[in-house]
Amino acid sequence: MKLPFANDGRVRLDLSSDGAHVIASVHEGDRERCVSSGRELPDVVWLRGRSPERHWSAGASRRAAIVRQGRLVRVVTSDAQRDVWSEPQEDARVSRFAFRRGDDRFAYFAKRRGAWWIDREGEEPVGPFDEIASLAWHGAHLVGVVRLGEAWRVWIDGRALPCRTSRPNVHVAHGSVALVDGRDGVSEVLHDDRVIGPFTTRPRVELGRDGRLVMSVELDRWRTEVRLGDGAIVGAFTRVRSLERCTGPRGDRLAFAYDDGDRSGFFVDGVRHDGLGYSDGPWWSPDGAHLLWAAERARGETSEAFAVLDGHERVLPTSIDWEMGSSVRVTTRSFACLFTLDRASDRYTFHVGDRSFGPFGYPTASARREDHEVVAVSRDGYHFAFQHGDDAHAYVRLDDDVVGPLPRNTTFTLTDRELVLASLDDDASEVTIVRRSLDPVP
Repeated sequence: MKLPFANDGRVRLDLSSDGAHVIASVHEGDRERCVSSGRELPDVVWLRGRSPERHWSAGASRRAAIVRQGRLVRVVTSDAQRDVWSEPQEDARVSRFAFRRGDDRFAYFAKRRGAWWIDREGEEPVGPFDEIASLAWHGAHLVGVVRLGEAWRVWIDGRALPCRTSRPNVHVAHGSVALVDGRDGVSEVLHDDRVIGPFTTRPRVELGRDGRLVMSVELDRWRTEVRLGDGAIVGAFTRVRSLERCTGPRGDRLAFAYDDGDRSGFFVDGVRHDGLGYSDGPWWSPDGAHLLWAAERARGETSEAFAVLDGHERVLPTSIDWEMGSSVRVTTRSFACLFTLDRASDRYTFHVGDRSFGPFGYPTASARREDHEVVAVSRDGYHFAFQHGDDAHAYVRLDDDVVGPLPRNTTFTLTDRELVLASLDDDASEVTIVRRSLDPVP
């Protein structure tokens, strides 16, 4: 793919998750220029100290942007083939959750004739409203916080639920809804048709299968309780650190990391593991069948790191790089993928199952950045890939093979059929694309 703009070393490369489209972008003054698979998209404004008025779908196959034309604005959705423009409007907002995962269906809100409307692809607008505070997809459900007169409502697929403020925490999962809202120091949880509370602090909540509600309630500075929606108390801790994914993809488990006094611990399905130096997790396989958590513990005057996959512990040779916790993966084949860091040499080792690779320099994210993904794993769980580099080159490991050296400006994605790489030399005007087929599954 040839670039329509100069390569001054600041060009950012991306790939769509399916590897079908290469995206290159660069800042020129207060504007971002972008090309997708050879077609230049409309420029968007990117002012210093502000976010650009554009967002990509999760798979980077579509982009939505706001283009200002005098006192009016237009919303334009773009892909590698075409641009679709809205009519001129008084104002518009596009959130980073404007595209629904799975089918990239687009929704935004706009102001027309003095009122605000929700616009959804393929459907009639919803409104009018006096104000819309937010609009985002929560899985398959479109959720907006809207105001009519003095009353705020949470709008979910046409159903309106009452709320007190314009900033409630909304959770929609497993066919259930929970709202956390409050004002004047008093919060309540609206769970389906029940009101739970009041609380003097705002609880954190998660939803499990069959509408099971899990809440983390801070009682004071030193005590936090984890409770279920039926009032049962799971346990008391100093701080709960990972409630946001505690029930797993199936919604039938309960696991989280916590602090208790000056030590840490991990809770798994009713069992506490106390007295740890630090803990993190849970990490789940995509099907929810496998659970991984990791921690450190004292060993004499030193400490050791270990990981626990489905109840089986593995001691690791060096410390876990906790800052890369979002890069940990668990495959459907029950392989744990994680990085350890030798802090003395600042070198990383990658562990997958019972194999290890390294040491090497800092690993970088794949093109699937919406999941903060460093390790890409094929859907069948048989193949993995990750990228790392040194001062001069980048390298991408695919299973037991290494592709490289490559230009430092390289990105990759892994599909069910192939590894796709996009690279750009510092002085080049054309992006190089490399495709490697995956070995058949044994």
